[in-house]
Amino acid sequence: MSVSLGGFFSGLDSSSLIQQLTQLSLQPAANLENSKAKLTEQSGAFNFVQTSLASLKTKLTTLNDSAIYSGKAAKSSDGDIAAVSVDYTAPTSATVINITQVASNSIIKGGAISGSYVDTKLSSVPAVGADISKVLGTTDYTGETFTINNSTVTLSAGETISSLLTKMNAVSGVTAAYDASTGKFSLSSGSTILLGSGADTSDFLQQAQLFNNGTGAVTSSSGVGRLTSTTAFTSSDLRSGTALSSGTFSVNGISVSYSTSDSLSTVLSNITNSSAGVIATYDNYTDRVVLTSKNRGSQNITVSDGTSNIATALRIKSTDSSITLGNSTKFTVGDDATVRQSEDQTLTASELGITGLTVTAIATGTVTIDVAPDTATIKKAIDDFVNQYNSAQNLIKSYVKINTSDLTQNGLLANDSTVTFLPTTLRNSTTTQIRSTGTIRMLEDLGIVGNASDNTLTLSDSSKLLAALQDHSDEVIDLFTNASTGLAYRLGGIVDSYADAGTGALAVRQNSITEEKKRMDDEIERIKIRVAAEEVYLKNQFAGLDSASAKSQQTSSFFS
Repeated sequence: MSVSLGGFFSGLDSSSLIQQLTQLSLQPAANLENSKAKLTEQSGAFNFVQTSLASLKTKLTTLNDSAIYSGKAAKSSDGDIAAVSVDYTAPTSATVINITQVASNSIIKGGAISGSYVDTKLSSVPAVGADISKVLGTTDYTGETFTINNSTVTLSAGETISSLLTKMNAVSGVTAAYDASTGKFSLSSGSTILLGSGADTSDFLQQAQLFNNGTGAVTSSSGVGRLTSTTAFTSSDLRSGTALSSGTFSVNGISVSYSTSDSLSTVLSNITNSSAGVIATYDNYTDRVVLTSKNRGSQNITVSDGTSNIATALRIKSTDSSITLGNSTKFTVGDDATVRQSEDQTLTASELGITGLTVTAIATGTVTIDVAPDTATIKKAIDDFVNQYNSAQNLIKSYVKINTSDLTQNGLLANDSTVTFLPTTLRNSTTTQIRSTGTIRMLEDLGIVGNASDNTLTLSDSSKLLAALQDHSDEVIDLFTNASTGLAYRLGGIVDSYADAGTGALAVRQNSITEEKKRMDDEIERIKIRVAAEEVYLKNQFAGLDSASAKSQQTSSFFS
């Protein structure tokens, strides 16, 4: 292996000289790297143009779809009375619909059974010695307050109905009482009784159903005592003449399971989730179970005990409860006085006698339903096309621009013939005549005009477009969709010739750039190998020179 001494004997700085020569020899490789970087940028630009043109082709495909031209739009003159939907088969029309009755649900409200039941409540009436939690539905009441005649009544821990009556009777001029048979409180006074204050923290007055009436006598509008829906029936104060038994009961002929350890919420959920077709709820105000049919119309609801007696205990058996049958929807159409009926709120095309139209009855009243071509969808498709077309043109413009006063400001593709004439080609396909006959022959007849200075399009007159869609819809459709002359065919062919992933001009150019970069990489590698060999050669040569110089100095010293 040769060793360079850096010109120690020859006096030459061989290391610096070799480095300068090597850098000079590598300059062609550096130039190729710069050229390759420029090609990479150009490849990215071609990719952006290709993507933009592909998006333009998508917008053209939408315009070429006949389905968007056959769509219909419907409007109700009063959305609070009726809502409307429509499909493409509906005829253009204006129809008056008079709704005289709206379909409703059938409802069962739990009632009282004979015997020991003194009112319609499900729960036992709290005794006068019961904890006040039986009224409030909560044990967290200590320190809460309510007001009678501007006097504050404060609840204490362990408060009972009896002890609370004592506090209420302590209010000057007021006599308070409680009827343990009905669960109602009563207040009397020689003057008008005033109940409640904005500073109250207890909802006792609300739960006891005591409300101001402008007199000196106030009685609960409903007795106290309500079920705790989340606890087992054995501890929920359910008023039942007989002990409950586990088993089944039937709703609309569907068997529902029940266990004595269940809560009211569990039973109601089991009913609702069954296939009985009803929704079961608990009305905390009236202390009743309510069953509501899931479907509207005059539908009966039947409830009976099975192997358990829970239906009797909840007073929802058909013999113990009251049912309000739902209504059907009644309506007339146009000048036909015939009253039509539907079990549902939704009036179908066959019930209306209008193909493709569906109306949802919301309230009684008269509405006009207008059906017309869906011009909004067509206009949006045209707007989307124009916007994407302009986006593509502006992108290409930024890449092919030429600044004669400062060439460094030229676009990435300014000198690439692949896209030089693309903006003009696109403009010519959109601004020239497309159809040879009729009123609508070119985009300008739709209010879409071209701009020769930047090759973009502008929808300058929306009214012109809407008028063309209403009066010359067939010509508008042909302008865009004709298989041999339409805009989608004409412009789409140009876009494909450039943007096709396999054979398009942009793909071909990208492939050539890839090959060119590969050739550059190969050449750069060859240059680096050659320069590395030259560097070794120079080091060896300078090492030999330095060795010869050293020997010369030794000989000179000998003779001296």
